[in-house]
Amino acid sequence: MSVTVEAQTGEAERAQSVPKRGFRADIEGLRAVSVLLVIAGHAGVPFLTGGFIGVDVFFVISGFLITGLLYRESTTTGRISLSGFYARRVRRILPMSALVLISVCVASWLLMPSIDRGGVAMDVTGAALFISNWVFAAQANDYFAMDVTSSPVLHFWSLSVEEQFYVFWPLLIIVIAFVSRRRAITVAILAIPVAISLAISIVGTSNSILSYYGLQTRLWELGAGGLAAILLAGRNLPISPRIRPWLGYGGLALIAVGAVSFSDTTIFPGVNALLPVCGALLVICAGTSASPSAGILAWRPMQYIGARSYNLYLWHWPLLVFVALYITDEVTAAVVAVALTAVLTIVTFRIVETPARKWTWFAAKPRRALLAGLAMVLVTVGAAQALAATGIDEGPEVTVALPQTPIEKTLPGYGKAVWPLRDATQQPEVARKDRFIPPPQCEPKANDPLGPDCVFGDPNGKTRIALVGDSHAGAWLPTFDAMGKKHGIQVLYWGHAGWTAAPVVRADRHREDALNWSKRLAEMISSQGPFDAVFIGRTSGQYGVGAVAPNGDVLEGDAAAPAFESATREFVEQIKPATESVVFMRGTQWPYFNVTTCLAENNGAGAECTFPRTRADDALAAAEMRGAEEAYPGHVFQVDPAPIACPTGMPRCPTVAPDGTIIMRDGSHLTTTFARNVAPPMCNLLREYVR
Repeated sequence: MSVTVEAQTGEAERAQSVPKRGFRADIEGLRAVSVLLVIAGHAGVPFLTGGFIGVDVFFVISGFLITGLLYRESTTTGRISLSGFYARRVRRILPMSALVLISVCVASWLLMPSIDRGGVAMDVTGAALFISNWVFAAQANDYFAMDVTSSPVLHFWSLSVEEQFYVFWPLLIIVIAFVSRRRAITVAILAIPVAISLAISIVGTSNSILSYYGLQTRLWELGAGGLAAILLAGRNLPISPRIRPWLGYGGLALIAVGAVSFSDTTIFPGVNALLPVCGALLVICAGTSASPSAGILAWRPMQYIGARSYNLYLWHWPLLVFVALYITDEVTAAVVAVALTAVLTIVTFRIVETPARKWTWFAAKPRRALLAGLAMVLVTVGAAQALAATGIDEGPEVTVALPQTPIEKTLPGYGKAVWPLRDATQQPEVARKDRFIPPPQCEPKANDPLGPDCVFGDPNGKTRIALVGDSHAGAWLPTFDAMGKKHGIQVLYWGHAGWTAAPVVRADRHREDALNWSKRLAEMISSQGPFDAVFIGRTSGQYGVGAVAPNGDVLEGDAAAPAFESATREFVEQIKPATESVVFMRGTQWPYFNVTTCLAENNGAGAECTFPRTRADDALAAAEMRGAEEAYPGHVFQVDPAPIACPTGMPRCPTVAPDGTIIMRDGSHLTTTFARNVAPPMCNLLREYVR
């Protein structure tokens, strides 16, 4: 078979049109299932905590339909028109995506604080260029941490994955077609990247946020649908028609199991993604007979929703984000957002999506659609830049230098029982980027080598200490560095996102990764010792997660304390031969709202952005101390820096220091400027535990 890449237009193009395939009511209904799961999951429906698997079902459907179209075109006409293929993608995807993205820009300008607009503009640009998955991965924007402060276009990551997949997938089919027309060879070659992607997904899912967003861990889901399309092209499964419908029911059951049993604590995608993917494949394969699968998938309301699934998906998340900015009750906000989603879907499906797909002028020549698509992308990017121009310029990410001022410098007003509630002199947009970024070797990923290369303070100091913990512990690095330089102390630091002294029982998505990292950390401390002290920075229950009991139950609050106690005891047992002392550093109080956003909205008025001084981790902190003291009696201590950021005499915690420095850059992390300025009192606290 001679396969060429056709770019012909007009009558010649139409003569080579792709053969039509019979309508699949079962697939239309499966689209409805997918989008309803996603919306339910994002809206917080309690029993559908795994609603995010709807995206995985979408991937399988897309891979099946698009690959089937390409394969039929290749085998029937002897060629694949790339221009025609991408023109069809433009007509299908871009009119609605451009409309939603531009609408997000307008809504952000009207409803969002100016300090947040630049971030939204960058996200919209990434979505318009179909690279948002990489943008969010680079920002370490956790899908499972989505809330009202999240990007209103965070859901566009899945569209980016799809379109990236379709950059090379048609080319691969074309290359294979030059080699052989045999179906078995085509499947065998296409199965190679699918298998590699599946292996990467299973092995690497717990390593980083990129595992969730990356094409490398998602390609196999689209590819699995594509392989099914080629294997089933023009044929049915060689099984009895009586059995075939039960395959569909079994597939729906697998999807349902994932939807009700998965949650944000589930390692995903990885091996767990096999459940929705296999479920979707079973449904698709069961419906390859002349009569589409009966039952709920062919039900008229499901057909209606399935036909509008793309619109529903695009509208629902931005509306959830924007509505929640003004309606604090979560249930009410979700109901209002879903209702608005339904209304906008009905309107835009009728006046935008359907006309765009059927407009004769638009569809007559691929060149027209491609140029129109380019214009839509440029207009969307232009809208994003216009939004950015209305916001506060945050500038590039700031890598704050370690202290250059004498350590004897004191914070004006420090030491008083009550600070005056001052306005901020530091600009909120500067404070938001005011963080110390350790070198990569200080915060390695799960498979990276953990070495003794992250040294602060005095590299030749005879006194040696280690600081370990998460990003909140790392915020105190300027203080430890200053203390080390002044007192001749060598400071080694290793950090990991979301780690505490008890990672084995943390009931969040970092659990397996943190457990692996914890084992390596204990080995590193043992190999690099002896240390005069190991400082463990932790926030325990402030993350809002509990513990996992041996039977799999999630324990909340005080009920989680025994699990934290046991795990901490085990960790301290491992490291105690390598250190004279183990010192636990408690976390400071958290406002649980974005401090810089609050200050920007209130013109820097510190009195408007105070927060309660209570902490949620008291029970877990006490449990960790009990476990550590049992493991290493007389050598375990606790230091609490909270009064430095929130003086004891104040009824509420300030967000602005007496010198006008903003204390936190977000809802939980200290600014480096504040940590640097309070180095003297912090050093006084810490030195007591360095023997």
